[in-house]
Amino acid sequence: MSQCCKSNFWLGLGLGSLLGIVCSRYAQTSKGQEMKEKMADAIHRASDKANDLWQQAKEKMMDTGVKAADKLAEGAKEMAGKASDMKEKIHEFTNSKR
Repeated sequence: MSQCCKSNFWLGLGLGSLLGIVCSRYAQTSKGQEMKEKMADAIHRASDKANDLWQQAKEKMMDTGVKAADKLAEGAKEMAGKASDMKEKIHEFTNSKR
């Protein structure tokens, strides 16, 4: 490893450690506690909103699935009717030729 990369590593480690100490000290103050409470509240609200959106998406997917299944069943029913009509025509034709 080159000398430049080693010095950047130690510089980053030192700055990260100092930043961690400052944040830790700030979190212990009353303003820090208030900020942690606000952040926790915001996270809970975001989580609730995400859960609501997930439930809405699941309902929409289920509605779409039901609609698709209904359409498919309708198409199958129509095809079955056509097949039955075709079967009757074939029977009529063969009976008339006998």
